[in-house]
Order: sequence, then C-alpha cells, then structure tokens
Amino acid sequence: MRFLEQIRIPALALLVVVALQASALAQLPPPVLREVLPLPEGAPVDPDPDPDPDPDPVPGTRTVKFNEDPNDLLNPERGTYRTGVTHIDEAGEDFAKHRTEFGSTIAYDRISLEAYKGVNALPSTLISRMRSNLGAARSDGVKLVFRFTYTDTGTDATKARMLAHINQLAPVFEDYGDVIAWVEAGFVGRWGEWHGSTVDVAWNSEPGKSNVKELSNALLSAVPSNRMVAFRYPKHIRAMYNGASVTSSNAFGTTNIARTAHHNDCFLYDNVDRGTYLSNDIDNDKVFVEKQSNYTFTSGEACGAPSGSASRSNCSVALAEAARFHWNAMNDGVNFSGARQVIDKWKSQGCWDTLKRRLGYRFVLVDATLPDDISRGDSFSLTFRVKNDGFARLINPRTVYATLSNGTTRRDIALKTNPRSWAPGATTTVKETVQVPADLPAGTYTLSLWLPDSASTLRSDSRYAIRFANAGIWSSGNGVNALAQLPIRAQ
Repeated sequence: MRFLEQIRIPALALLVVVALQASALAQLPPPVLREVLPLPEGAPVDPDPDPDPDPDPVPGTRTVKFNEDPNDLLNPERGTYRTGVTHIDEAGEDFAKHRTEFGSTIAYDRISLEAYKGVNALPSTLISRMRSNLGAARSDGVKLVFRFTYTDTGTDATKARMLAHINQLAPVFEDYGDVIAWVEAGFVGRWGEWHGSTVDVAWNSEPGKSNVKELSNALLSAVPSNRMVAFRYPKHIRAMYNGASVTSSNAFGTTNIARTAHHNDCFLYDNVDRGTYLSNDIDNDKVFVEKQSNYTFTSGEACGAPSGSASRSNCSVALAEAARFHWNAMNDGVNFSGARQVIDKWKSQGCWDTLKRRLGYRFVLVDATLPDDISRGDSFSLTFRVKNDGFARLINPRTVYATLSNGTTRRDIALKTNPRSWAPGATTTVKETVQVPADLPAGTYTLSLWLPDSASTLRSDSRYAIRFANAGIWSSGNGVNALAQLPIRAQ
C-alpha cells in the first residue's frame, strides 16, 4: 500500500500542473490570421522549380509563384522573320501582315541600290519612300531590319560612293531609330555580305583592313548609338577591333565594339558554315563569336544541308550552337529554299518549335516576394526571380517599371535593374526598393512589371512592350505583367 501511495502522489501533482497550463493557454488571445491575397486570375501556384526549399518569408510579406506559358510569344526585336515580302523602297508597304500572318515582330528587307551605284546621291524619291514606310511600320507594331546591297553578281559602288550613301541615309536612321531593330552592315560585296567585292576588304592586309575599319565606323556612326550593326564575318569584326571582343565592363554601352553583332547566313552548312569561319582558324573564330555575341547577338539563316555534312544540321547541333552563339532571330525559310530545307529537317526531328521559342530573350517569372500591404509614401522591398530561357539577351535598351494601377489611377516607378543583364540560361534575382507615391489614393492596386519600349513614340504602345512567358499575368491592353494585388493604406 505504501508503494502505491508513493506512485499516486506524483501523478496527482502532474495532473495539477497540466490543468494549470491549460487554464493559462485558454486566457491567451486568439492567433492573428494574416490574409494572403490570391494570385492574378489564371496564374495558379506552381511547384517550387528549385531543388532547395525557399527560405521562410519575412513576416508581413508573401511570395507569389508563377506558371510558365510554353508557347512562342510575340515579343519585340526577336524571333523569326520572313524574307522577300518587305520592300521599304516601294510605295505603300503593309507591315501588319508580319504580326497577323507571319507571327513576327520583325520586318526584314534587303534593299537594292544597284541602280544608284554610279551616282553620288541617292534619289529623293527613295528617301521619301523609306521615311513613309518606316512611319507605317511604327503604326503596325513591327520593327525593321534591313541591309543595303549594290550587286548580287557584279560590281560594287566605289568606296567613296558607299560612304556618301551611308552619310545620306544617316538622318533616316536617326529619325526612325525607334522602329529599327538593328541594321545589317551590307553595302559591300555580293548580297552585301562583304565578299566578292570590287572594294578591297581583306581582313588581314592593307589597304583592306583600313577599308574595313573606315566603312564599319561610318555605318556605326550613321546608325543611332542605341542600335547595333550586324556584320557577316567574324574575321572582319576581329579586324575592326584588333581581336578584342566586348566584355562585361563595356557591354550595353554606345561604343562601337558594344554595338557590333554578327549575322550568319549559312548556319550549319558545313564545318565552317560555308566560309563564315576561317578554315584555318575555326576554333578561334567560334570562341570570338561566342564572346562577342554574349553581349550582342547572332542572327541569320540556314542555307542548305549538303549530303557530305548532313549531320552538321541535326537538331542536337542546332540547339547547342544557337545557345552558344546567342541567336536572336532567324529567317523562317518560307521564301528561301536553302533555309526551308534545313527547317523541314528540324521539324521532322522535332526541334523547330523549341528553336523558334528560344530565339532571343524569353523571360519567365519564377516568383515574387512583396508585402501584404503598405502605406502610401512608404517604400517596400520587391524581390523577383526571372529566368531567361532564351538563347540571347535583350538587345536594345529598356527600363523596367513597377506599376501600381487600380483601373482609374496608375503610377509607374522606374527600377534600377537592367533587363539586358538577365543572361540567357540563368535565373536572375532582382531586389528593388519601391517608393509608393505619397499622393496615391488609398485602395487595392495591381502591382505589375512593365517593360515598355524606350522610345517616347512607342512607350505607350503595348505591342512594343515585353511579355513575360507566364500564364495569366499579361495584359495586352496596357502591356503590363501582373504580380499580385497590393493594398495601399492611407497611413
């Protein structure tokens, strides 16, 4: 009995302690439940794409996750283009068909100056038609890429006339730079490709090397300083800059080297892409293009697949080299049989849709962390992760804005991040401090990201704004990508 009493006394004490704890807990206030606002309609939560779990959010904040849209989206200054359908030197060009029929934001034109290679000045009718058509492109939501040529088989203009014509075109380039995506060097040689020319442009001897530098500098000076010029051969680009390539320290600027891109018009034809690369220096040419295009781009077209090098144009090689050389745009092959032959092969092997989708930049929002609410006049931390699943960077300058709108009031706050730094094949974490305007009326606002065109003439046109490759966040009416609802308190 004594033994049982010894057990009973501690047990009773334990019951008393448990009862006292339960009583204390009952007197505590109920837990505060924080409402998490829903994602924009149509953008369900996606499983975390990262192998490591996300850190716990800071109290008072929430993290919204986004689903990727797998489609090839119409976005400015990238993608496929169609040759043989644009004639900027003729009256009354229609550019709307590029978006509606061809699924492209780029109109490409190779402009023949053969009739004028014997005169010092281009006719005013040509200049007038160019201006009129560039204005039409502005209205139709596309941008131009063009190349000027004097011959496909015969004699060029003299170097002096080339320089005079380039100088005469400079005001057109300047006045319509907003609707120029980039310019191909042209002017020199057969098809404007800087080979077979009656003007000496030998890259490795004089006076050829001097001519290369003089002509390239004239072109880069004539084109607006925020636009690039693409040259056909790596050897000429290497000669222009004595072997140097653009680096992270001088990328995205207005210097000539930062604005010099490459167009390859015989992609994957053979081991040297039909003369694109020097046969005795293939590896160095390719390393150079890889470095230079990392901060600029490569564009162009396939031109056939000879039986002796058929494996060169297989899908595995195409995807690898498009990524390595940062392809931004490509001829869709409809009106060029050489390109069509290779594209048909890619279609049969199953990679053409992937190639098209990944040309240029392809920005995919992973997630965004923002506050549950904020007072007007205060600032808040906005963090978002964006994956560039494209082959290349954004090629032209553009500002990112955080936009607050509620249907009647809209404010756009410029962010510091440079979207051209969102590298292909990488996920970039962007951390910004956003200042809420003090005079913003209280209420619930949609917080969005807006990447409009940098030109004032196009800034409000949503066709020139960048759409993220995510489901349910794009507004075609105002060109913004919605992140979440954000309540703004009066104080």
